[in-house]
This record gives sequence, structure tokens and C-alpha cells, in this order.
Amino acid sequence: MRNAFIFRVMIPAVVAFGVGSAVANADTIKQPETAPKVSSMPVSHSELRHFAAAIKQIQPIDMKAHQVIANNKLNATEKHQKLQSYD
Repeated sequence: MRNAFIFRVMIPAVVAFGVGSAVANADTIKQPETAPKVSSMPVSHSELRHFAAAIKQIQPIDMKAHQVIANNKLNATEKHQKLQSYD
């Protein structure tokens, strides 16, 4: 008798509660935002070259910074001081 009660009443109630709560939680899940719109203004060739030159200029500093961050022999204070010296 007890097993019949569990299978006829309790299990369907638990399943219904689980489905109901899943549906309720679906409303609270944040949907992904759409991608930002890309500017339709074309970039001039000189601006593009200037940007590429700036990237090439800071690349050695970026490589040094990555080496400092990856160095496990330095503690956090030493890493911070070295990174500040690159500014």
C-alpha cells in the first residue's frame, strides 16, 4: 500500500514540481546579448598603418610583461613593481 502511494502520488508530484521550477527559472536566465554593431565608417589606410605601428611599438613591452607574470620565482609585490616600471 505504501509503495503504491509513493508511485501514484509522490513521484508525479515531485516530477511536476521539478518541471514547474525549471520553467520558472527559465525566465531568470539571462539571454545572450546581440553582438555590438560594427561601425560602418571605413578606416583610412594611413589610420590603419598608424595603428599597426603602435601595436608593433608596444609589442616588446607586452612580451616583457608576460614574462614577468609567468615568472613563478617573483612574489606579487616584485611582479607589481616590475610591471609598474614598464609604464
